[in-house]
Amino acid sequence: MPLLWANELAKIKGAKMVAHSRFNTAKVKWERRSIDIAAARTESYRRPGELPVVETKAGIRADLLRRDFTINALAVPSRT
Repeated sequence: MPLLWANELAKIKGAKMVAHSRFNTAKVKWERRSIDIAAARTESYRRPGELPVVETKAGIRADLLRRDFTINALAVPSRT
């Protein structure tokens, strides 16, 4: 779902969208702005410093609890 939303936003804004399919995330860049879009997920690491293993079957509650809310964040329900 995040890749679809990012693609639609990029079309609306005439922006560039960069997809990161492995993590089910995308970044949309236009003018001096950018937004990251991600699915609810959990992450685990096999070894320190490695890229995470992403599990996208996590519920929104588990995802929100792991996030750092000292930054801007928004949760949007999806209809899948």
